[in-house]
Amino acid sequence: MTPDVPIIAHGEIVIQSPCLIKALTEDILKGYPGLSHELSKFESRAPFQPFVHRWGDPLKFMKRRNLDETTRMHTIILYKMLEGELLDTVGVFKQHILNRDITFDHAWMIFQPGCIVVSSSKLDLAAFELQRAEYGENQHGKILRLHCECLDWNGIQYCRGLLNIDLLGFDGTRKINTLEVFPMELSDDKGQIKHQLMKKGERFESLVHHQYQDYSGPAITRDKNGCEQEIQVLERIIIDAKSFNQLSPHCSRRWKRMSARDYDMLVTSRATQTAMKKLRVNVKGGPVINLGIYHHLICRSTMRGYSIKLKRWLEFFVSNVTDTFQNASTVDDVVFSGEMEDLISSFTRLEHIGMSIHILGHQIMSKGITAETVSNRIGIPLLTISPDDLGTSLLQTELHLCEVLDLVHRWNTLLLLDAFDFLLEEGSNYGFGLDNVLDIIVHYLNNHDYKGPFFISTNREDDVYKVLLLASDN
Repeated sequence: MTPDVPIIAHGEIVIQSPCLIKALTEDILKGYPGLSHELSKFESRAPFQPFVHRWGDPLKFMKRRNLDETTRMHTIILYKMLEGELLDTVGVFKQHILNRDITFDHAWMIFQPGCIVVSSSKLDLAAFELQRAEYGENQHGKILRLHCECLDWNGIQYCRGLLNIDLLGFDGTRKINTLEVFPMELSDDKGQIKHQLMKKGERFESLVHHQYQDYSGPAITRDKNGCEQEIQVLERIIIDAKSFNQLSPHCSRRWKRMSARDYDMLVTSRATQTAMKKLRVNVKGGPVINLGIYHHLICRSTMRGYSIKLKRWLEFFVSNVTDTFQNASTVDDVVFSGEMEDLISSFTRLEHIGMSIHILGHQIMSKGITAETVSNRIGIPLLTISPDDLGTSLLQTELHLCEVLDLVHRWNTLLLLDAFDFLLEEGSNYGFGLDNVLDIIVHYLNNHDYKGPFFISTNREDDVYKVLLLASDN
């Protein structure tokens, strides 16, 4: 037997035949992780996962009519060797597929690299492209760790999101579609799952740029240790992955650039495939990437953004995001004076207004509703901040306030300075006063080519004139 012929010894296959290595990397095992066109020697150890996953492919390959005899002969030898080693394993694999069940020790058989796996939790349905599966252990015991990728948006461009899913060890046999994660192709309701994933992927694509949306359902936050926690949200939110990445204390996602294969599958408009591979981003007024069916299937199930009322950066499930609508009860129940109605009407006609609006009243709720109603009438978000949001020192105040003003500028929102009249009191616990706050705001607006209305609420009539005087002086 020549060195080029496949050798099986001590639970290992060694292949040195150049023509057979080429057949494996370019046809039989094409796309399988860990294989390279530059291989000079191919090695595989028991249980020979690549050949189990692609069991029928060598047989199809050696039946080709245009195959040279050396390659055909070496492929036949390899297949007969594998048949002797893997016949029982493949028989078990086929029986599991037929019965749609699996044991934990055999679970690797159904997780073929490159397949789409589905994870169905109480929160949402999600799908990923499997890269590899390997057994290990964690604090809960034995696991089969699935290294997966999904399509994600990093705030600037589409990318590949990287994550691991652990299938916990179990006794006996389980139905495949009852596992925490399973291959989509082995699901009994594959058509329905695919339809759901497609719809979610299309929705994901529509939300990649920052959006003012309504949200109802669970969202994901993280504790001080970075562990995920579920929180219920029922309010308006702002989708903005870029700002999330810059400002959230828990930006823990891992990414990598999309591959040439990804770009080959993308549908593009106003640009060629070659141009898009170089550009790799969506540019306003320029080429636009449109996702295709495959990428819709593996889109991430969550978008990152900001909860306006909770004042927190969260991950929102795409399925629970809906287009904004006016809160009719709030808008219709609030009666404004003629002057205020005229002012609100002017907002709807003008794009930029440089002024402060002072809301006077003794009921906190009524002032908040007034500001929210104006926000509803104009159709843009309202960000609310109070002195407690800004820290206790002037330096903290400037840093936090400029951060908020950056978001106001970026999102084109209204701003409500709520209960800032306490800063006018002598002996305040804060290390700054209202004049400092107004000075920071005016200085920011003057240096960022932005002039927008902001609200100041107070409970005391005597403060109105002082507040307006400070605003006008600045």
